[in-house]
Amino acid sequence: GRRDIAGVEMSEGMLKAARRSMEEVVQENILEYHPLELVDVVVLNNVLEPYARDVRALIFEHCRDFLRPGGKVIVGIALGTGSSVDSLAFPTAAAGADAATPEGIEDELSLAGFETDCPELLSVVQPSLGLSLGRGDSQSDLSQVKRRSFMLLVGRKPSA
Repeated sequence: GRRDIAGVEMSEGMLKAARRSMEEVVQENILEYHPLELVDVVVLNNVLEPYARDVRALIFEHCRDFLRPGGKVIVGIALGTGSSVDSLAFPTAAAGADAATPEGIEDELSLAGFETDCPELLSVVQPSLGLSLGRGDSQSDLSQVKRRSFMLLVGRKPSA
């Protein structure tokens, strides 16, 4: 596993997946995680959606505190999830004015002191569970493929 990446995660399933590719994996809430050294990048993928704006602000401030000058926070937000299975893996946004929208996250990054880059839309093809997309797949198998879209936003901590 990689030694230059630390995974901070609360769910057991994601911890198991992270342990396959990195050496340091910590089961902890990100707000309770305090690395011993400053880091270059923090990735928040499908982390912010269920939280209200004030909690997201705390998360961004906390991340800013342990990023090196010039370090980046990368935020991934799943767009257009719908099934009940998706809601387990891809949390839904807080309701109403506190909803985690790409525009709102971009504003929140700026308010937390980050310089923001242009948001990017990323579309990923995701086969249904148990489906192989190797050679010999029939057309009916391909109808089970899902397309998931993510909005990626990047905030950079200003250099000192």
